[in-house]
Amino acid sequence: RRARFADDPVPLALAMALAVRDPSVEVREGVGTPRSLISRFSSRFGRDPQTVALIAALSRAIGLWDPSSVGVAAPPGSYSMRELGSALFDAWRRGGAWDEALPDGETLRVATESRDSSALGVLKEMVLEALGELGDGNWAPWSAVLSYLHADGRTPGVARLLERWANRCGLAVTPLRDVAERMALESLHFLGVVDLGEPDVDMPSDEKLLRITPRGRSYLRGAKSSVQGDASQFIDGQTLRIGPECRVGHVVSISPFVEVGSIAGYLDVLVTPAALAHALSAGFEAEVIRQRLESIASLPDPIARVLAQPTRSLGPPRIPIARVLAQASAVVGRAEFVEAQGFLWVEDRDVREMLRTRRQTTDLFIDPSPPAGLLVAAGVDLDKLARRCRALGVELLVAGTPYRTRSTLPPAKASGQHRLDSSGTLSAVRIGEPKPSSRRRSSAPSMSAVKRPNR
Repeated sequence: RRARFADDPVPLALAMALAVRDPSVEVREGVGTPRSLISRFSSRFGRDPQTVALIAALSRAIGLWDPSSVGVAAPPGSYSMRELGSALFDAWRRGGAWDEALPDGETLRVATESRDSSALGVLKEMVLEALGELGDGNWAPWSAVLSYLHADGRTPGVARLLERWANRCGLAVTPLRDVAERMALESLHFLGVVDLGEPDVDMPSDEKLLRITPRGRSYLRGAKSSVQGDASQFIDGQTLRIGPECRVGHVVSISPFVEVGSIAGYLDVLVTPAALAHALSAGFEAEVIRQRLESIASLPDPIARVLAQPTRSLGPPRIPIARVLAQASAVVGRAEFVEAQGFLWVEDRDVREMLRTRRQTTDLFIDPSPPAGLLVAAGVDLDKLARRCRALGVELLVAGTPYRTRSTLPPAKASGQHRLDSSGTLSAVRIGEPKPSSRRRSSAPSMSAVKRPNR
């Protein structure tokens, strides 16, 4: 009655793998998981932050958060739900992602030059050997397990290695018993290997009890988890319960159009109309959504799964997923995209018809055009449009002002050799003649009339 039973870490690991694919979540490669994300996942899924941090570190170590996990041809996408828990346990046992000798635990938070593997590999095997000696279903005090570790001949050497490693990395030295306690009572409990219990009345108040779970026993034997479960199925019109034989890649592939529901024992995902509408607006086709869902479980029958009970519901009635997909895949019409340069508002119907049909302007517009105007064809220059329309007596207004083409603008005053004369044409310029200075230009004779002496 006073025991804290270990939970299966697989639903939490997959729930975070689905949630981390949200575009608003950013996790950079090679650095630790953001603490804000750990806090958000802890509040969202109702788990201890330390549990979330450990499962997140191990999930990243096996590649569960990578984009490649969608594929089912290679791990981790090829793992079944039953095998994923064993993969997380093997990642912890192998080391390199979580280190109980560190204050935080996650190795990615340590500086790159200090990421030196500690001597916990031997200590982990010692703790697992001690737990393996426990009988199935039998509780044992932690002090007895600790005495078993102290009696091991490798304990003094491991303690010295931990001290040297801490001094080399500039960290505080953590006693061996504290590191072993974090392994057994925290990490292994979060991984579903160890159940924890409170002491009896005749035992010291600070004593801790533990026992190995059937799941942990199967992990130590190198087998799959012994947890049994039904196949994946829709338990109602929009709740999909993931079974133990479902592939991880298939579950991750539905992340764009599902919402995470419960993670208590099973992973339940919700295929809501809002999530489907969001996926359809993002470019997912209804047939693709249907295929990905059917790779996990068969869709419920839209007639047999009608759940409309609006009188007892506080919100809108739940719509069966098959009916929503059928409505989403229906084509009610088609629209054609046409590139246009602009739109010409012409309220007079006769003028609009004249511009559309006359030879001078018919190639400037798109036919058919919307009412009350004409769509200007792509690539038509505004100057060309105004000039052609003015030839038919139609003045073009731009921002409420009559548009003037470049040919009707007053000429700009030129400078230098291209100065305009009084007639508005370019004055004749002889190439090779020197330009007179500005001070003597008014009084000095033309340079063309002066004979230059031979040098």
